[in-house]
Amino acid sequence: MQSSSPPEPLSLPSHQLTDPSLIALLNCIHQWATEIEQYPGTYLKLFEDDVSNLLAVTLALTFGITHREVFCRDGRTDLFVPVAAIRRLQGKEHGPDDEVAFVAEAKKGSGPALADQARDQLEGYIPIRARHAALMFYLEVGDDQGATERILSALRGRPDYEGDDPIAGSPFPLLKFSGGPDGKITSVATVFIKLTSPTS
Repeated sequence: MQSSSPPEPLSLPSHQLTDPSLIALLNCIHQWATEIEQYPGTYLKLFEDDVSNLLAVTLALTFGITHREVFCRDGRTDLFVPVAAIRRLQGKEHGPDDEVAFVAEAKKGSGPALADQARDQLEGYIPIRARHAALMFYLEVGDDQGATERILSALRGRPDYEGDDPIAGSPFPLLKFSGGPDGKITSVATVFIKLTSPTS
């Protein structure tokens, strides 16, 4: 009797990101942010949507697919990156392009109230089974370090905050939040992009 073949190893569902895929995505955003911070006066003049458009172009050039202002659950996401785009870049099999890997909510400004608003909005956009997302803050203030700390303190003080995510290699803080009807845990990258210099 011929022995049966061993079962195929289980893979992550197509709507999930592996840690290396997540870090690759965040590193791309970090490199983009580092470059635009060299010309803060130029980008400070732009509206929030304009800055997000520029980031979407960079992500599309890197991963092949990135969308803006996509309706998802209770509203429109600022950035919408299908998992297929990231897995394709890594030469891996992928599911349909409409399986979301990563959504982001962007805000121009700072402060605890804005941080709370952004987190509440993001929770309404995250796909039901997705486990990764981002909050992006385009900082307009000269005291960028103080602004960063105030935002992080506000987010960590929320009742849905579950602790920091220990994924190694992230260029941004990763905060875990619970939410939704199933109480799922989502790892949220908190991205800070300085649009003005500390000496301005």
